[in-house]
Amino acid sequence: MKLSSKEKIIYLAGIIDGEGCITISRRPPWHDSRGNARSHSYHIRLEIVNTNLKLINFLKKEFNGSIYKRKPTSKKAKIAYDLRFTSKEALKIFNQVEPFLIVKKKQCQLSIKFQNHIYSTISKGHCTGPGNRVKKMNIKFRDRIWLQIKELNKRGV
Repeated sequence: MKLSSKEKIIYLAGIIDGEGCITISRRPPWHDSRGNARSHSYHIRLEIVNTNLKLINFLKKEFNGSIYKRKPTSKKAKIAYDLRFTSKEALKIFNQVEPFLIVKKKQCQLSIKFQNHIYSTISKGHCTGPGNRVKKMNIKFRDRIWLQIKELNKRGV
């Protein structure tokens, strides 16, 4: 059976609701090669982990992403495959699947809001201040969204 583009998006939404993780990765502050202090860096991210390589390969073929192999966590565990999408790829997927998500809709909406904010502040030149540092208001916004998604992703919530 051949699926239409819309059916593939709806199928992906179901996979994301059941097997996916929508998050924002946050790296700690760092120093560049010149010794200048830099703030946290953030990336929206979608991960789909499954032991069925056929499923992961299908999703990769249809939606791109990068596949990583996870080592089994015990002798009885199977090898798991992790399909990851970040930034632009993740945003494209989130915009497509958002109407069809049930469980992870809020994380998806926050990720869209987050990434659109990043793009709008960069394109308008409002992202950075003196010394090419991220403005405090942008750091506060990013931290707020990061914390909201982190809270939504807590186990048992």
